Amino acid sequence: MLDRLTEWPVHTATVIPFIVIVWLGIWAARRRILEEPAAHRTLLRGTAGVCLGTSVLGALPYALVAAGVLHLDAGTVEAMARVHAVTGEYGGPGYVALFGLLALRLRTAARGRALLSPVAALGQRSLSGYLLQSVAWLVLFSPWALHLGGTYAAVVAAVAVWAASLGAAQAMSAVGYRGPAETLLRRITYRTAGRPTT
Repeated sequence: MLDRLTEWPVHTATVIPFIVIVWLGIWAARRRILEEPAAHRTLLRGTAGVCLGTSVLGALPYALVAAGVLHLDAGTVEAMARVHAVTGEYGGPGYVALFGLLALRLRTAARGRALLSPVAALGQRSLSGYLLQSVAWLVLFSPWALHLGGTYAAVVAAVAVWAASLGAAQAMSAVGYRGPAETLLRRITYRTAGRPTT
């Protein structure tokens, strides 16, 4: 119990940046930044540069320790690990901005649009895709299941699962189906059962 009391403030401090990142995602969605990347090119470039730069710089000292270039005491290494964990969270928005810029570049070419269509369909059904892939990883990589971790088959399986996710999302998009997890989530969130009608 005492260990947890001392751990709590540090853990809370590492979670605060994550809350900021979630808020940024909500803010960006409301302003359709990824849906209309051409109108937000400067913001996307700045976000990619600042966030990815922060993530890389925060990871660099810990990476040098892990590579054996720096030899420091355990306390310093632990502090570097904390900095790596906190700054690493900003890699997410950086990569999202980078992919937004990449999508803008690919959108101008017909071949690029064909490549982006399944990816966009999967993005619109991201919860269903996430759940499908989570179950697949569990079956493929768990020691009590197929246990493919650390093999060449793992790479092939990972690519196959991702390709299957893209294919399923594209098929759902073609028939106008939102996705099973998204449909269920909306039904739970917006249900009106039991409410009095006026």
